[in-house]
Parts: sequence; structure tokens; C-alpha cells
Amino acid sequence: MSPLTELIGGAKAYGWSALAGGPKAIGGVITESVTHFYHTFSSTGSFIPNQEILYAESLVIAGGGSGSLQSGDFGGGGGAGGLVYTPGITFANATTYTAAIGAGGSGSSNGNNSALTGGSLSLTEAIGGGRARTNGGSGGGGNYYDSFIYGQGTPGQGNNAGTGGNNNPNPYGTTGYYGSGGGGGAGGAGTRGNSNPNGNSGNGGIGSSAFSTWGSVTGTGENSGGTRYYAGGGAGGFSSNPSFSPQRVVNAGTRGLGGGGAGDTSATANTGGGGGGATYSGGVSGGGSGGSGIIIIRYPKVTNPKATGGNINYDGTYWIHTFTSSGTFTPTQSLSVDYLVVAGGGGGGSRHGGGGGAGGFRTGSAFSVTAQAYSITVGAGGNGASNNNEFTIDSTAGNNSIFSSITSAGGGRGGGNNGGTANANSFGGAGGSGGGGQWTASGGAGNTPSTSPSQGNNGGNGAGNAPGAYGGGGGGGASASGTNGTSSVGGTGGDGSSSSISGISTTYAGGGGGGAFGYDFIGPGGAGGGGNGSYNGTKGQAGASNRGGGGGGGGDTSSPNAGGGNGGSGIVIIRYAA
Repeated sequence: MSPLTELIGGAKAYGWSALAGGPKAIGGVITESVTHFYHTFSSTGSFIPNQEILYAESLVIAGGGSGSLQSGDFGGGGGAGGLVYTPGITFANATTYTAAIGAGGSGSSNGNNSALTGGSLSLTEAIGGGRARTNGGSGGGGNYYDSFIYGQGTPGQGNNAGTGGNNNPNPYGTTGYYGSGGGGGAGGAGTRGNSNPNGNSGNGGIGSSAFSTWGSVTGTGENSGGTRYYAGGGAGGFSSNPSFSPQRVVNAGTRGLGGGGAGDTSATANTGGGGGGATYSGGVSGGGSGGSGIIIIRYPKVTNPKATGGNINYDGTYWIHTFTSSGTFTPTQSLSVDYLVVAGGGGGGSRHGGGGGAGGFRTGSAFSVTAQAYSITVGAGGNGASNNNEFTIDSTAGNNSIFSSITSAGGGRGGGNNGGTANANSFGGAGGSGGGGQWTASGGAGNTPSTSPSQGNNGGNGAGNAPGAYGGGGGGGASASGTNGTSSVGGTGGDGSSSSISGISTTYAGGGGGGAFGYDFIGPGGAGGGGNGSYNGTKGQAGASNRGGGGGGGGDTSSPNAGGGNGGSGIVIIRYAA
């Protein structure tokens, strides 16, 4: 391959392959594979096409959060910067586009956002990683004294962090010393710290390996055994406190692959990794800084798809049509196609509400189409329940997604009402995956209507009338049922299922987490875009758009801000051999 920072002449002069006559734009460091040109921006710069570019893709990663110091002791690892992939982009000729690279957080700050803007583009901005205890692209880890508190990730961009290990009112009590939580990564959540009598801090969440091919061509990302990773979470910090006798030690967690920082160590630049947590040993460090972000743009050397409709991209083997909203797929000839159809997720319920069920997940191959127009329906997510003083506006189910004879059912609504006694609204609704029940009620059935293979799973039940946090049940996901709420915590949303039909391995259709009484007790959303549940007086997190994630259940009270999160919209993807 032949890197350039600027294209000045023709393909022959610079060694480019003759297949496409050289790159179609200037800006960034340019490399090529057999099928694509890549433009890599490790600092803010301009991307300027010299002709219209069709079927382009972008990878935008924000800066990671710092492993910041909180309240005078060792802290959680920083969350990785948000990771956003967008296919099917058209860049206009002679138009200047700005690739803005977010810096990593330092000295107790979140990472900075990264964005690709210009012309008529309207792309999702990648959110900077959270510092310790803070929400972000991926969340920052809880400090050692946080028994349940952690930073939440942004659905569709990153993952939650781990909590601290303290489960005792006196963190210096006889049960030992407590580890802090690891920061979330793009490929997985951070883990919790532990104790008794010495502790271990949590590991940083692993980064995403879905773009390993991009990293190999561009020489970016962290290389581990030939696989490239981006946006790993920072490890929880360590402590060796000389004031204790016998001395107690907390070991640092393991950093997340993808540039995450080890304990008290900065993350790797241009990976979006989170910084390592602050340390304590008779004095306190400031924690590691987050890694800066990166933007990569790639586009194919050939432009001859066999159909129109949706956002079109080429992965070197298949032409891929992605529908993030309703449209029309029109082949120019008979084709055998693979498909993924994900419906909209259900909305989360209110007042210890159940999480919304994920939209139905259906996939198949060798499906025959002919040269005609096929209407594509992409289902919207359901509305989360909203509170209005003395009454509740109920949550709604997600909407169906349809391709030809394939229909995926919208996710079931999360149960909830504004009173303490169960009624018909308290039960989770049936759907592609079922919604979780409010704290007094049962969850809804998944795989409704029935398909084979199954399109989803059941929602979890609420905790019942046992005293405590009164957790709502988690919404069902494509690969697992939501868990039941308990007197301690809201239920966890069921995990979704992964698919590589887009050319990038992506998890879809995670269930929403159940709501609860206090911040310490919320249920996390399932992998695949499920929204986290919420706590007293706050609104559940929305499911991820175009993932079919269920909305998180709302917290306690009839506050107008305590409703459930909206479900995420669905998606339809169709591909065929080039």
C-alpha cells in the first residue's frame, strides 16, 4: 500500500493500482487495499473529493475519558470514546468536509467528541468517553466506595463501566479494601472491583475488533495477535495503603484491548481508549489521560451494484443495502440475497417500570428476488411511558419491520403505572421480544407471533411486593430473556444477537433494563442497544436507534421526569454477491 498525506498526481506517479485510477479525494493519510481507498485522520483536517464519491463509509471514534481522581482516593478507569460507523455515504465533488478529532480527557475530564461534517452530511457525532463515575460514549468506572454507581455508555456507541467493590457502609471496615471499576469499551462493559481482604480493581471493557481489516490497511488501532482493536476501556486503579496494618493491597485491573490505559497510565493516542484509574499509595495520583480519537473514511474502487435503494456500500465481496428508514429495494436482475430484518424496540414502563422488549430479529440467506420494486418498512421504536403528576401515559410497543414476506414484530412495551397496585398496564407486553413487568407484575411473552427460528425472548418479571428497591423486570432480547427484578435491583435486559451482514459484526435487539428506586439499583440494558433502567425521579435511557433496542424502565415517583425510555428504531439490511 502507498500512504500519502495529499494526492498531487495520477495513479502511476504514486504507485496506485490501475483498477480505479487513484484516490478520488485528498486529505488525511491515504492507503489502499485491493478493493478500497482509505483516508485516515489522526488530527483534525479536511477531506476534499475531486469527483462525486458513492458508497463510502466512515468510522468515527471520540476521545477516551480520563481515569480521574474522585474524593481523594484511587478511582475507576476512564470510559472509551464512542464509536460510530456509517455506511452508504455520498460525498459531493469539490466540497470540503471537516474531520474533527476529539482529544482524550485529562485531569478529571471526559473525552472530547469527534465528528465528520460538511456539505449536506448529517452524521451521528461520536460522544467522548466518560471519566470515572460519569456517562459518556462508554462509561467511566465507579470508584472503590461505589457499591453500584458507574458511568453509563451511549447505546449504539459504547458500553457501561463496572462499579466499585464496596458493599459495606464502612469502606475501611473489617471486610477489607475495595477495588474500583473498569471503564467501558466499545466491545464490552467494564467489570466490577472486588475485595476481601485484599482487592482487585475491575478490568477495562474490551474494544471493538469489528474494524480489524480497516486497522490492518491503515496501520491503526491496537494490534493483538493480528487482530486490531479500537476504543478499549481503562483499568481500575490500584492502592497500597501504608496506614493499614497489616497492609492491604488493591491490584489494578487489566486494561481493555483497544488502547485502554493500565492503572494510572494514559491510553494510546488515536484509539479512543480510556485512561487508567488513579492510584493511592500514601498519596494520590491524578489518573491516566484518555486517548485521542480517530476518523477513517473508505470508499470502493468499483461502483456497479445490481440494485438500488437504501445506503449502499461494498465490503469487497458483497454489495450491501442498509435501510435505516422505510424505502424501496429494486434489483435490476434476479438475485439471491441475504437479509436482516429488525423491528423497533418497545418503550420502557414507568415507576419501577419494566424495560421495553427488543424488536424481533430475523435473518436468512438464499432468498430469491426478481427485477421489481420491494417496499421496505423500518419500524419505529415505541414510546416510553411518561408521567404527568397524577396519571401515567402508558408506554407503547415497537413497530414492525418488513421486507417482502419477512416481518419482524415490534418489541413489547415495558409494564408500568402510577400507583402501587398492579393493573393491566403493569404487565409487560408481548412482541418480538417481551417487555419486562413493573415491580408488581410479570413480563410479556417473546416470539409473538411465533416464527422459526425464534425472533426473540420473554421479558423478566418484576420483584413483587418485597421491601427494597422494587426492581422492574428487564425486557427480552434476541438471544436471551430479560432477568427478573429483585428487592435489590432492576432486571437486566436480555442480550441481543450479532450479525456481520453489514460487513461489520454488530449486535442488535437488546432488551431494556428495569427501573428501580435508587441510583444504586438500576438494571442495565442488554447488549445490542438496550437502554439502561433509571432510578428515583429520572427517565429510562432510550434504546439505540437502528438496533431495535428496548427502552429502559423508569424510576420511582410520579415526577414528569420519571418515565420510561423510548425504544430504538429497527433496521433492514440486504446483501448479495458482487
